[in-house]
Amino acid sequence: MKKILFVAIAVFSLAVLNAQTSKKETIAKLFTGVMVMSDANLDDQLPIKSVNELASEKADKTAEVTKETLPDLLKEAAGYSAVFMTVGNHTIVKITDLKDCQASGAWGTCMPKGEGYVQKGELQPKEGYINFIIGVPDGQVRKIFMFK
Repeated sequence: MKKILFVAIAVFSLAVLNAQTSKKETIAKLFTGVMVMSDANLDDQLPIKSVNELASEKADKTAEVTKETLPDLLKEAAGYSAVFMTVGNHTIVKITDLKDCQASGAWGTCMPKGEGYVQKGELQPKEGYINFIIGVPDGQVRKIFMFK
């Protein structure tokens, strides 16, 4: 009986360890095929802050997102292979479908679909129309990063 209990605990522990992915690994997967992110250049506590710094250097175009700039930025994004947005140091979204969009009164434009993470302690996955991920226009710094 003790052997079975020990084996069950060992298997469960290994499963939990394998299921736990660091914040750095999670964010790096979001950028697969776009930009290489290593453990050395991502902060596990604030990975989205690291993304803001790295993507600012590596992106073909970087711009601040406001209600006034977003409509033109989304039109321009169609010419890029990968587009990401961040909100402060807590939210990141990868735009997955510029054509499938939903009108947003708050943003005054059609908001595309995306997937990403909101960091509230742990990274919480989010997907859908990006206005539900990035929130409404306010004083927070929002950036867009476009990669060819």
